[in-house]
Amino acid sequence: MSQELPPGTDPRTAMVRAALNAQNVSLPPAILHQKYEGMSASAHAFLRGTNALFWQDFATDWRLSLFGNADTATWLQGDLHVESFGAFCDDRGEVVFDLNDFDESVVADYQFDLWRLAVSLSLVADEIGNLSRGQRDDVIDALTEGYLDNLIDSKKEGASFRMRRKEAKGELETFLKKVEKESQRHKMLNKWAPMGADGHRAFDFESSKLGPVEDGDADALTTAISQYRTTLRESSAFGEGYFDVRGVARRLRAGLGSLGTPRFYVLIAGQEDGDWHDDRILDVKWQAEPVALTVLPQLHQEDFEQRFVHAAEAATLAYRKLTRHTDDHTGWLEHADGCYSVRERSPHKRTFPLRRLESKKAFEVYAAQLGKVLATAHARGQENLGGAVEKLVSPRRREFRRLVRKLASIYALRVYDDWRDFCEALDESKAV
Repeated sequence: MSQELPPGTDPRTAMVRAALNAQNVSLPPAILHQKYEGMSASAHAFLRGTNALFWQDFATDWRLSLFGNADTATWLQGDLHVESFGAFCDDRGEVVFDLNDFDESVVADYQFDLWRLAVSLSLVADEIGNLSRGQRDDVIDALTEGYLDNLIDSKKEGASFRMRRKEAKGELETFLKKVEKESQRHKMLNKWAPMGADGHRAFDFESSKLGPVEDGDADALTTAISQYRTTLRESSAFGEGYFDVRGVARRLRAGLGSLGTPRFYVLIAGQEDGDWHDDRILDVKWQAEPVALTVLPQLHQEDFEQRFVHAAEAATLAYRKLTRHTDDHTGWLEHADGCYSVRERSPHKRTFPLRRLESKKAFEVYAAQLGKVLATAHARGQENLGGAVEKLVSPRRREFRRLVRKLASIYALRVYDDWRDFCEALDESKAV
């Protein structure tokens, strides 16, 4: 397989192929092959792996001004799709369903997140639900109404809302009930770092998702944990010995768009008494600046560089702003090849199985809840967002809904076209 996709034959295909070549130029051939094979699986998988294309297509879209202005900027997830949500436990130990990926977070207009999520949902409703065009439109309307209902009509509840089992409906409620019942810390620990005959845990390097690290990297990361502690909000709440490092592993084959990104799992003691049954795993991930900054107006780039020491600090702040009762382990550290965000690997980390959505009604119920979760996150990111959006949208709510619906439908068709061309280009590159 050639390391580059061949040039396109028309302006759009040439742009898409060139963008993908530039985005992935640093990936080793084996990782690039793995990423491209994953992206070729479906149009939605292609969307997941091409966040930069979305931003390139929409960063200066004139339609943003119809329902947005200087007052409607907030912290965004920045790479939103239906699999950017998941179950995990917050710092109170409660299982919640919320945004779970903040690598691409940036401050910009709220509509970017909503639009990309609508496109993603439209693709999934087609691919998994096999819904008609009209049925997909109804699903997108449910997403939009769920978003607006929470952002505008429920301002009193606003940012305090959390999607737990008791707040969830339909298949999401069933899913969260199962997560609460089946997900336990010892099961998660045994999966990644089983207990040995000596009574100590060690990472399982026979797993295809873990790899060993060189002694120098392990030593450097162990040292960096001391610096990482100073970035925590509740550093003093952790006792002496809590962050003693018991093992380091390289995390492999995680995600799709982030394949090839340096990432480590660090096993720490957790409790002071040395009990190996209560260890913690820290997820340590290399951070680059959000791709949105390469295409947003220059003011955003300058603001980002003035506000943050590096991208890992920005990702950490976004995590804290967009979630409630955020994991106390959230922070950052500096390593030889750059900056890394750090958070605990939750024992309740689970992704909702989309194939549970077997009817239009199930899709609508789920879509409305995604909208509510997203609106809550946006309200946390900017305190007065609900009021600012209400002024613009309330007099023209039907028009707003129609815009999101139309945009999702048209751009989903473009994603299909880009994906089909990508698959053809991939076949051509394999022949080289």
